[in-house]
Amino acid sequence: MARWPAAVLTVVLAFSGEAGAGPPTETLTAVVTTVNRLLEDPTLREKPEDLHTAIRAVVADRFEARLAARLVLGRDWDIRTPAEREEFVQLFKELVESAYISRIAARATVRPGLAVRYIDEVIEGDRATVTATIESRDGREVPLEHRMIRQGDRWMVYDVSIEGVELVQNYRAQFQRVLRRSSYPELVAELRTKVAMPATVATVAVEPPAARVDASPAPVLEPLTDVALRTVPELGPAVPPAAGPAPGSFWIQMGAFTNTVAGELASRLLEESLPLAIDAVKAPTGLRGQLLLRVRIGPFTDRAEAAAKLQTLKSHGYKPVIATDRD
Repeated sequence: MARWPAAVLTVVLAFSGEAGAGPPTETLTAVVTTVNRLLEDPTLREKPEDLHTAIRAVVADRFEARLAARLVLGRDWDIRTPAEREEFVQLFKELVESAYISRIAARATVRPGLAVRYIDEVIEGDRATVTATIESRDGREVPLEHRMIRQGDRWMVYDVSIEGVELVQNYRAQFQRVLRRSSYPELVAELRTKVAMPATVATVAVEPPAARVDASPAPVLEPLTDVALRTVPELGPAVPPAAGPAPGSFWIQMGAFTNTVAGELASRLLEESLPLAIDAVKAPTGLRGQLLLRVRIGPFTDRAEAAAKLQTLKSHGYKPVIATDRD
C-alpha cells in the first residue's frame, strides 16, 4: 500500500475536506478543485516531487484499482491466487496513478489551474459515466470520459477515456500481448520494474508557459492517450512524442464519431499498428450537446503513400477519405 509523506498528507487533507461525496460529477469537480488548490500552493510549487505525490494522493483516493485490475486481466484474474491478485492490484494502481497524472499534465493547461468543462452525466444503477473536456496547452479541448462506480456514498473512478481511447482497454491489450509471448510472472516482473522507476514530475510543476511547450514526460507503461495516438507501446522504453505534422501533410480521415465508437475504432486500427490522431470537432445541429471525435491516420508526406494505405483500408470494409491539414 502506498505511503505518503506526512507533510504531503497534511496538505492534501487540509485542501480535501469532504471532497467526493454526492453525485459523480460533484465528485470529479471536488477532485479537480483540490488538485487546483495544490497547484496554487506556493510551498508545493517549489517542490515538484512533493506536488506530484500530493496529486497522486488525491487521485488514489478516488480510483477503484481492484475493479480496474480485474477488468484489465480478464480471465487471467480468475486463475490468480488471492496473494497474486493483491500484488497485481497494487502494482497496477501505482502504474495508473502516475501515468494518468503524467498524461493529463502533459496536455492540460496547469496555470492558473486545470480548466474542465462538464458536458454530460449518465447514471445507471451503481455505474455512471461523466463526459467532459479539459483545456489543452494549445487552447483546444481534450475530451475526457470517466467511468465510475458507487461504493456506499462514494463514487469511485475505475476507467478513463482520454481522446476516445480507454485506459483499461488499452492496458488490457498490452498485458495480453505480454501474457501470450511469455507468462504471468514475466508480466508482474515488468510491472515491478516500471513502478520502481522514478516518477516524472516535470509536467506537474507549474512552469512558465514557454518552458512547458515540449515538456511531455516519458511515463511508465503509458496508456494510449497521446494527442497523436501512436502504435500500441509494448512494455519497454517509452516512445518519444511524435513530431507535429509538416506543412502540406496528408491524412486518411476515417470520420467523426461519438466517444465510444471512436474508441472502438481507434483500438481496432491500433492493433494494425497504424499512427492515429483523434481530436474533438463541432457536432452537427442534430447532435447538439454531444462531443464528436474525428479519427485520422497519418500524417503522410506523400499523397501516393496515403492513397495506397487508403485502398488497403477500403479493402477491409472502411470508407475513409484523404484530407489535408487544412481540412
